[in-house]
Amino acid sequence: MVDEPQYGSGSVEDPDAHDPKKTALGARLRAARMHVAMTQEDLAARVQRKKNWLSDIERGRRGIDPHTLQEIAQITGRPVEYFTNPRYDEQRRRQLNRPATREDWDLLYAGDPERAAAHASLDDAFDRARALLDPPPDDRGSSF
Repeated sequence: MVDEPQYGSGSVEDPDAHDPKKTALGARLRAARMHVAMTQEDLAARVQRKKNWLSDIERGRRGIDPHTLQEIAQITGRPVEYFTNPRYDEQRRRQLNRPATREDWDLLYAGDPERAAAHASLDDAFDRARALLDPPPDDRGSSF
């Protein structure tokens, strides 16, 4: 009689062990925890869990319930979206580093309205050029 292989024994792979979403969330959780200089023990205790539980999440071996994720987000000072949206950093970096409207440019160059207007008009020109060069996916391949 052959025994059933157990997860973690090396003979059968845990189906959740390589879930890319869990792995990404775990990596972000670890980065956020380290950013606030907390150990696994510290953060686990704050959410009333054990260190092994947190370790499993950080390694992508376990999921996390939304309520606990919200608690961790508050403790680490990150929005929940930081943990759940793989493109969060890229989108946020664009929002922070690139003014989007004329009002944003006015705030950036508060003492120099001419410079603000020049940047805003350049942005508008680039946006129009981008729209002409890169039509939306629905328009690709259509003839004029």
